[in-house]
Amino acid sequence: MSDVSDTFLRDCVFSLGAGVVFGVAFNKSGLADPKVVRENLRLERWTAVKTFLTAVATGAAAVSVSNMLGLTVVYIRPSVTPSDILGGALMGTGLYLTGATPETVFGQIGNGKEKALWALLGGVAGALTYESLQPTIIDRFPQLLARVPLVRTSELMGVSFVKIGIPLALAAGGLAYALEQLFPESIYRDRVVTETDDGSGRVTLVTYLRKKVWSPWVGGAVLGILQIPCLVLVRVGLGGSSSYVTLGAHLASLFGRVGPSLRLNMGVPRVYYQMMLDCGIVLGSWLAAKKFRAEVKGGVTTSLKDATGPTIPQPIGKPTQSLTPEKRAIAILGGFALLLGARAANTCTSAHSVLGAPQLSCTSMIAIAAMFGTGAMMAAQMGKRMK
Repeated sequence: MSDVSDTFLRDCVFSLGAGVVFGVAFNKSGLADPKVVRENLRLERWTAVKTFLTAVATGAAAVSVSNMLGLTVVYIRPSVTPSDILGGALMGTGLYLTGATPETVFGQIGNGKEKALWALLGGVAGALTYESLQPTIIDRFPQLLARVPLVRTSELMGVSFVKIGIPLALAAGGLAYALEQLFPESIYRDRVVTETDDGSGRVTLVTYLRKKVWSPWVGGAVLGILQIPCLVLVRVGLGGSSSYVTLGAHLASLFGRVGPSLRLNMGVPRVYYQMMLDCGIVLGSWLAAKKFRAEVKGGVTTSLKDATGPTIPQPIGKPTQSLTPEKRAIAILGGFALLLGARAANTCTSAHSVLGAPQLSCTSMIAIAAMFGTGAMMAAQMGKRMK
């Protein structure tokens, strides 16, 4: 029993630490602001795309190397094509409305975004709704959740993963580089902090942590590589949707309304590892926003508002306005759609993007296409009305 307890505690601590790294990388990649995410969906900025492509490149390379070394790194959901499409579309809707994914909601909470708290509330409701409806859906529409065999694109093509994984890494990295050349964003090169305290100009880990925004090469590489130790050591991916179900299950237990499906999310150690991961994301994002930042003179700090031109000074400590009821309702609705879709698609957006895509998972390819396609269509229709 002691060995089991020690293992559980060790894995929880590791998951918390991995979440801190994820939260710092997420925040420093400039994606803690919902406006930045929506601007990417409107193709006005390419930060998220470059970060995603870099994560896919490093993830595919890391998984290929792990396969060659004989490590077991397999984290592919069974392909459920109809629900993958529906779930991806719902996640795309929630992605645009909240400007976040299920796990980056926690990052935005750490960054002090009030909307994220309302999105979390809506997400718990969405996760509970899916878990409650799932038995009825299986009974009445079995074809919607009909599972097909676990499959990767490489298996469909009849070749080893490495033969596709390495070319995928090179292609994704090359595309990210091409986008940087076509759409350079000067905010990555801010010089608010490029010197040590002695003025030598040496860039150290501490000074780089204090940079306002990291290059997408760095943020994406951290996210892509981070999945390997998580999968090998704890067998938990960089996802967040299970935490919403677990939170909802504990809330439902207060009213004595815990069904069999929800009960499964209360007694499995893996879900608590993911909850610790998400708690770490909150802490890491908070550290990046409050502790790992530049000290600037003159009472101003730089803004991410204009990423392609000069940064716009804004007062430090400027009071934020409270959200209107309409914006709170949109955040709740977005969180609801985000988690309803994540559960329907078997996992959340980051797991599909950072884990599934580098491993050439068919279900992830389908879900990602539906998610970003729907998000981009919503962005085109709604324009700049979402702020």
